[in-house]
Amino acid sequence: MIRQEGFTVFVERKIIGRMFGEQRRQFESILGNTALKQSVDHYGTSHQFTTLIPNLHEADPDDVRGRLLSLSPTLPC
Repeated sequence: MIRQEGFTVFVERKIIGRMFGEQRRQFESILGNTALKQSVDHYGTSHQFTTLIPNLHEADPDDVRGRLLSLSPTLPC
């Protein structure tokens, strides 16, 4: 699931680049990376939610879903 979300973000940014130009794609990437950094800062680097494969056994997946999981695999955009 995480890879699919990351791939979707990657494709979205490629489409934005084609439709609105490379500068807009880079801007979207910066916004996404900033949101990811803020999420990691909020949870902390040693928190389970900030790992690449989070253990959600005793956690509510809705607490961690969203930008944190969807952006982590797309950092090199």
